[in-house]
Amino acid sequence: MERFYVPAGEFDHQEAKICGEAFKHLSKVLRLQPGDEVEIFDGAGKGFKGEIREITPNEAIVALIAAVEQQRESPLRTCLVQGIPKGEKMEWVVQKATELGVSELIPLEMSRSIVKFDNDKKRKERQERWQKVAAEAARQCGRLIIPKIHMPQSLKTFLTRLGDEDLLLIPWEEGGAALGDFFEAYEARRASITEAAAKESSRSAGCLYLMIGPEGGMDASEVEHAKARGGVNVTLGPRILRTETAGLMLLSVIQYQWGDTGR
Repeated sequence: MERFYVPAGEFDHQEAKICGEAFKHLSKVLRLQPGDEVEIFDGAGKGFKGEIREITPNEAIVALIAAVEQQRESPLRTCLVQGIPKGEKMEWVVQKATELGVSELIPLEMSRSIVKFDNDKKRKERQERWQKVAAEAARQCGRLIIPKIHMPQSLKTFLTRLGDEDLLLIPWEEGGAALGDFFEAYEARRASITEAAAKESSRSAGCLYLMIGPEGGMDASEVEHAKARGGVNVTLGPRILRTETAGLMLLSVIQYQWGDTGR
């Protein structure tokens, strides 16, 4: 069944209007007709199955039949903090992180980043492009929520958003705890706080941030600043992973350990 993203303001509980680029894809590429079944989602958690009732020169009217009840979002709140890579690698990271269930993505301007932005206008243009990539990836993989792609920002700006309930993991080639050892120690520490805590989920209600360096990696001062805010160094194994691989590998392991792919 074909899926379409329709902003919440463009439909109610009875019908939806598919217009713009989505309508062009529906009518010119897919050549759907009245009577065809489709699914729409608002990017904020709601989805509906429906049937095309009418097609005009500018839009398709969809009669909504039933809400999507299937749980498609990970129970784990994750944010990939990605040192901005060059070329089209960032778009690839946004796409794949969306497929892997990331909640948010923060593009990070770091000391060794090759990509540099001269002004906020350029940052905004790139952020809007990456947000569109996330929306298309969410449509393709069946998600009901589109991850929020933040404006590119500095490490200092990012670190100010960390709260007491958040957890920041920092994969670094210079060393850190093996992931298995980290999970074991973290869960043992939480379980030992109180008996009530042991009965809760193995993760807190905060956000899990995964900070990945750009092509040149993170320098020691950046790692130290992040650790000063509670960040924890981990290692992803004996091989050096590319920037576009490291975050996705860690996100996959996290989703298996604490999310919805290991159950």
